Amino acid sequence: MDRQPFPLDALPFVGRDAELAALLAAVERARTRSGGAVFVAGEAGVGKTRLVRHAATEATRRGFTVAEGRAFAVESGVPYAVFADALLPHLRQLDAAALTHLTRGAGRDLAAIFPALFAPPPRGERESSADEKARMFWSFSELLGRLAARRPLLLLLDNLQWADDASIELLHFVVRQAHASTSPAPLLIVATYVDGEQDRHSPLRAMERSLVELGAARVMRLDPLSEERTAELVHRLLDAPPAATQSFTTALHRWTRGNPFFLEETLRSLVATGQLRRSDTGAWSGWDAAALVPSRSVRNVVLERVGRLGHTARSLLDLAAVLGGRVTLPALRAGSELSDAAMMDALDELRGADLLAEDAGASPGFDFVHPLVRDAVYAALGRVRAQAMHERIATALERMYGDDADAHADELAHHYRNAGAGTAGRVVRYLAAAGRHALARYADRAAVEYLEAAVAAAGPIDTVESVELLES
Repeated sequence: MDRQPFPLDALPFVGRDAELAALLAAVERARTRSGGAVFVAGEAGVGKTRLVRHAATEATRRGFTVAEGRAFAVESGVPYAVFADALLPHLRQLDAAALTHLTRGAGRDLAAIFPALFAPPPRGERESSADEKARMFWSFSELLGRLAARRPLLLLLDNLQWADDASIELLHFVVRQAHASTSPAPLLIVATYVDGEQDRHSPLRAMERSLVELGAARVMRLDPLSEERTAELVHRLLDAPPAATQSFTTALHRWTRGNPFFLEETLRSLVATGQLRRSDTGAWSGWDAAALVPSRSVRNVVLERVGRLGHTARSLLDLAAVLGGRVTLPALRAGSELSDAAMMDALDELRGADLLAEDAGASPGFDFVHPLVRDAVYAALGRVRAQAMHERIATALERMYGDDADAHADELAHHYRNAGAGTAGRVVRYLAAAGRHALARYADRAAVEYLEAAVAAAGPIDTVESVELLES
């Protein structure tokens, strides 16, 4: 019997033909310089990312450059992070002369978005923050236009519900300018977000409404799969005759409510536990729904798979969950006592279990195959253990960054804030530093939030010490 879980790539792409056609129509409109933006919304696990990546694969075949950026919950205060994530890998491929030509010498204006590439103007040469911010917005919009003029550009922005407010504001400006241009570049922006995690008054939803009212964007909402499409998925995946699996697919749809991620994880669990079985001839059996015992939540079904890991791989997965988002090898090394050989073996096991995947983004490393997997692993840690791990990781990262620790203030503040009592001084220091950095990058709203949080966190600290931390 073969009880190996099937890989994610083997899952058929079903029930999204109309949505894929609509995205590809937008790609073609972008080729004729009338692309605009498309927002793809839906519940967690409904298949937003997979849909847009199918469209991106076809866009690449049609001659587009695809730049993909993702927002992460632990980086929700980092200004313009989703744009830097998308474009840094492409800009880093250019030599200095080509980069200067592409930016028309406006590197200083773009330093707030790409601090890894450009240096900001000296303090003595800086103008008012409003003027500098306006020039930065214009320079970035023109940079996108020049990139698209060289080759049609599809910009994918994933998990926009976690994007910082500065990115949302910049996105509105870019799409509005592209829509109003009399000579637009072949540019299409496709952004995904989890519907329901943002209230209708949030900056994201306000931006979306504004662009839709201008006619510059459209919204595509993905629904869970119907029972009919669930049956099609099972038939195509397991080559099972519909008549034999009708009661099974009805039950599967009821268990998962047609959510593709939950469907995938439930099928994995049923195969891994031997409830669905494949014979030596390749035929599947076990379709009696009444005899099956499925997990009743996404978290449980993910943790069943996690529970089959070895101790070292599980420990590394827990560390990745606390680090949050994309994790790099230096961060894993800092937070772990494993040798490089043991770490590589554990990473191989996690990739083989389809829990982590390699990610060659702006900062190459590893990421969870789905945010829901990370959420389940993190929740299983419990509060006390999670707090202890956050404190250990914060201390390790602070040591690793050394004199550059303040440049990573948002990350360190996140871990110290989640470390519980005893770290208030470090929380205040890094929140204040993050606020100052946000202010220097024209992310005024983020700066206010950081500094207000710093003042609140300073409450338990001696008054003189708190003032020194806030002013440092």
